[in-house]
Formats: sequence, C-alpha cells, structure tokens
Amino acid sequence: MRPFLVWAALLLGLCPALAGPEKACLLTPKTTVELGAASDGLLDAMLVERGEIIKAGQTVARIRSWLEEAALVSAEARAGFDGTVEKRRAELDALQDKLDRKKGLAEKGVMAAEAYADLLVQTRVAEQALREARFDRTFAALEARRAGEAVRNKLVVSPVDGVVLQKLRSAGEFISAQAPAVLRVAQLDPLHVEVAMPLEAFGTIALGTPVLVRVEALPLEHLSAKVVIIDPAIDAASKTFGVRLELPNPGNRIPSGLRCQIDWQPNS
Repeated sequence: MRPFLVWAALLLGLCPALAGPEKACLLTPKTTVELGAASDGLLDAMLVERGEIIKAGQTVARIRSWLEEAALVSAEARAGFDGTVEKRRAELDALQDKLDRKKGLAEKGVMAAEAYADLLVQTRVAEQALREARFDRTFAALEARRAGEAVRNKLVVSPVDGVVLQKLRSAGEFISAQAPAVLRVAQLDPLHVEVAMPLEAFGTIALGTPVLVRVEALPLEHLSAKVVIIDPAIDAASKTFGVRLELPNPGNRIPSGLRCQIDWQPNS
C-alpha cells in the first residue's frame, strides 16, 4: 500500500466524519535525519545519549583522528615558519644593495662588465628564490587548511536543533562510507501537523491560514498552527489530499507521533 494511502487511512479511521469542521491529524517531526561521518574510521566516542536535546553545530560523535591531528600540527608548523622567506629576502636585499653600489662603477668602466652582469644574474636568481619561498609558505598554509578539514571530517556534527531518537552505532565500531550513519535525530520545533482533507475542500484552503490544533496529550490547550503545504494532487483511492501545518514547539514540549484534531472551517 502506498505511504499516502496508509497515512490517509489512519486519519480517516481516527475521524470518519471528514465533512465536519474537526479533522483528525497526526504530529510528525519537521525532519528526521541520520547523522554520519564524512570519512571512514574507528568510532572513538559517542558524545550524546538517546533522548538528549542537541543544538545545530554540536558535535555528537567523533571518529579516531590521531594521524590527521598529527598531520595538522606538522602542516601548521610549516605554514607558520617564516625563516626561509626571511632568509631569501635578506639575501636579495644584500645583493640589491651591492648591485646599486656597483652600477655606477660599471657605468664608469671601473668595474668589469662581466662581473657586473654576473652580479645582476645573482640578483635575479635571489628574486626567484624569494618568490619560491613565498609560494612554499602559501602552499604550506593550504596544506594546513586541508589537514584541518581532514580533522573536522572525523567529527559528526548535527545540522539541526533536535532530539536524539536512536544511537545506531557504538564506540569501537568501524564506520565506512557504505554505512556512515551513527545516530538518528528528529527536529521537533516546529512540528508538522499532517491532515487528510476531503476532495470537497480542495481550493478552499490558503497557505498561511491559521488553524487551532488540539493534541490528545494536552486536551485543555488550543495550539495555533498555520498551513505551509497543500498537496497539488488528489489521491484517487481515498478522494483526499494532504495538507501540512506547522506548529511551534519551543523546548520540544510536545512529542511527535501524537494524534490530534484541528478546528477548521474550509469554507470560512
């Protein structure tokens, strides 16, 4: 059975009277993601537990990165070393000063033209050596950046605020590109409210429409949601179409998976 039919059947079973103002609905996470590492390696540590609230940008697991960290330290040391550049600059400055002093002598014929030409060549070679030293320093900085990325690729970082639903791997397991996921996270703020609307309501609902939602776990509260998606196609089997609402859920107070009812007059 197709996923939409399963979902619509569930909602229809919850509330057979779809023609009435109250419609059955279901709370779902805004998104559910499986977080994984960007590179292979031994899972060194899981830094969160099931049910823990996490923030976007938080490191939730770490792949062993001893070699990458050592390479980063070495690359940063090379990138930060200016000795070769300073040496080549000093050599060039000395030759340039000497060339400036000898130029007048060469023009007066006091200094042999061949000796002056040799000094000029040495100066040009020193200029090239300085350029090469500067290039090597720039390349070392790029290598340090690459090494830093290699270290960061060993960290599993959450892209969303959410709740840890399930730990998929344990410390000590090998993580490969074929199976990189280490845990599953759900973003619960905001929640999505999924509702199947009857064919007759198609074209009567607008994006942004405010809707009151009653959740079975909070029967005395009327929560405010708004329409964010209206499916453009009708499901032929159930003669319904899907509508999604967005329900703010600060602090993840309301769990997903709950049944709910919406108070909605499509023609109002």
